[in-house]
Amino acid sequence: MWAPSPLKFCEDATEWDVEGSGRKLVLLSCDPGRKEWNTVMGPLQDAAPKAQLWVVDPASDSPAGSPVGLKNFPGSTSDFHPLGIEVFKTPKGDILYVVNHQATRSTIELFALTLAKSKQGRVVATYIATLDHPSFTGAPNALAVISPTAFYLSHDHRFTRRSRGILSTLLNRVETLVALPLSRVDLVEISGDPKLKPEVRVFTVATGLAFANGLALSHDRHTLAVASTTHRTVKFYAVNSETHALKLREQVPLPFLVDNLSLAPRAWSVEGGDVFLAAGHPHFFSLAAAAAGKELGAAATHPSSWVVAISPRTTNATDADDLAASYPASMRAVQSARWELTTLFQSNGGKEEGAFGMSTSGVGGVGADGRRWMVVTGLYAEGARFLRES
Repeated sequence: MWAPSPLKFCEDATEWDVEGSGRKLVLLSCDPGRKEWNTVMGPLQDAAPKAQLWVVDPASDSPAGSPVGLKNFPGSTSDFHPLGIEVFKTPKGDILYVVNHQATRSTIELFALTLAKSKQGRVVATYIATLDHPSFTGAPNALAVISPTAFYLSHDHRFTRRSRGILSTLLNRVETLVALPLSRVDLVEISGDPKLKPEVRVFTVATGLAFANGLALSHDRHTLAVASTTHRTVKFYAVNSETHALKLREQVPLPFLVDNLSLAPRAWSVEGGDVFLAAGHPHFFSLAAAAAGKELGAAATHPSSWVVAISPRTTNATDADDLAASYPASMRAVQSARWELTTLFQSNGGKEEGAFGMSTSGVGGVGADGRRWMVVTGLYAEGARFLRES
């Protein structure tokens, strides 16, 4: 197992309901070398600094996080750069799916999760298999697991940084800045024993997306939420339960560049229905400056954070909770007839105490005391932010 790296630059997060323990943990995909190796925004200078999975225990009085031990992973440190992650429960155990932007190509890694008392960390991810396919060469970003043998996979760009060259870099920037709808969501199916190089089949199920990013399935698995980052929307697709085909049903505008999505527990819903959490970036150019490694002065606009809940609009909705925020989401986005936005977390991302910038994910749960909690990650932020309902 590798020595732990710092808890910083965490992109995605997912909850893990530990079988038989009554515990709910949050796993984080972190990459301290992200400023040297970022296949989404650049640069692609040095893939050698290793990345790390971390775990946070929301039940702890001070959830500081601890590293996840990677066991039997066959690659070198430059071969592990996690982005999107998700846990799926199977009869044989809990499987962690990881989008891995390694040095030479992008792959999907499968790990078995276990709790273990060891010096390397209380959570161990034991390597199962690497899923490889020509379509993964592009820009796989987030995934939503349907079953042990199928998952949705978003691709954030048509023109990628990996292609190298001046033209590819230019086309990648144009696609981002102009919000060209060239990205997609694929359905990935696997067959055979994962340990024996299973067959991987890929089918495109959604196109016409601008910077397809985070994914989240509803509780009944009949709806897939897809973040369209540069269109600042979350699109909801109806899922065909037999074929897993997608049909666009509606979209909800947000007041920021949407990054990752997650599904909150049923207890978060007041009148039933699904509550999705969306994190993102209100100020694109400061985010791009941070990605380019530019130092921001005290008077500059810093990469800020915004996390909202997207929930079914109730009969007597007043948006009172959202209006209490410094910048209410309901006042800065076109209102949806079926969905309401509630601001859960905001920060200007500055250098003052308590600031936290570049939010990419918000994962929520409910503690033993009945209070809601949320873990927020930041693309180029130190550590993670833990919030608990007062």
